[in-house]
Amino acid sequence: MPISFSIPQEKISRNGVAKRTRLFPTHIVDEEVAAEVQGGFFSSTGSDNHFFTEEDDYYADLRSARFGVTLKRAGWDCLRHYELAASGCVLCFRDLDKKPATCAPHGLNESNCIIYHDYKELKDRISSLTTQEYVALQEKTYEWIESNTTVTRASQFLNDCRESPAAIDFQASEQA
Repeated sequence: MPISFSIPQEKISRNGVAKRTRLFPTHIVDEEVAAEVQGGFFSSTGSDNHFFTEEDDYYADLRSARFGVTLKRAGWDCLRHYELAASGCVLCFRDLDKKPATCAPHGLNESNCIIYHDYKELKDRISSLTTQEYVALQEKTYEWIESNTTVTRASQFLNDCRESPAAIDFQASEQA
């Protein structure tokens, strides 16, 4: 059965364009993009090199950004996608169109994030967005993250277990 990361509802912070003072957060996981963004900080997968020492500072930085860059690193799914979306960043997901359909994160597509393949394409896509298009994209990002809370994920998992033939066989053997 498919499963993926999730995030607590209380981490979702709704704030509009006016409170977003920066294009990107400080920590950018795409090395090419981080090299192009003034003040961008990159650390490789598994690195002990961190920009933030306090969680509150990290989330405040995310909430100040309009866009959040993410990509496949050790795997396709990671908490970063959910942290960025919960903070109201429109996701910019490098090579998302190459992700196998069975891999999480599920439900991300061009309707709720920006799919890009290199920095130039990302820059062009972002610069061509009108304010109205950005707001619509951000709302779709919020819809996606609200369907990926820990409570929603746990409920889906329990429902799937109840409906699964393996779960039914297991329950029957427990009752016998």
